[in-house]
Amino acid sequence: MDRPVDRGAGPGRLQDCGMADPAALGAVDGPGNTLVCRRGELVGALRRVQETGQFERENRRRERLSGYLERLAEVGRSRRTTVATEAKARDLINTRFDRLPAGITLTPKHLSIDFSSPEEFLQRVGSVIFALQNDYEAIRAFIESAATAP
Repeated sequence: MDRPVDRGAGPGRLQDCGMADPAALGAVDGPGNTLVCRRGELVGALRRVQETGQFERENRRRERLSGYLERLAEVGRSRRTTVATEAKARDLINTRFDRLPAGITLTPKHLSIDFSSPEEFLQRVGSVIFALQNDYEAIRAFIESAATAP
């Protein structure tokens, strides 16, 4: 029985196994912009690809790549720094220009941040960044007011 072959696999996947041309798998154009091939021809072509060793080499390469990416993701997760949790994080994200936390002093020409730990430093710098994001126009007007003041 003929069944459509998904073109979603694309030529890249076929090239991975040395099968750049779908016709090499016995595929022919079918109705509705599909490829069709006889099951026997497809199975035979896939067995030939498997016997060449290209299939196994590609499989090992993909497994190595997958392992590398998993290890890389683990390293990335292990290096994440928690700046704030739950309620503190919500407060941090919602920081506004008129509600900067204690320890932050902003004048039109000076920004001062007092902190006593790396976590406090990250939280306070973060609050300035979120205040800029949330109230940029107000902060800009405040800073520019020094330039126009007599």
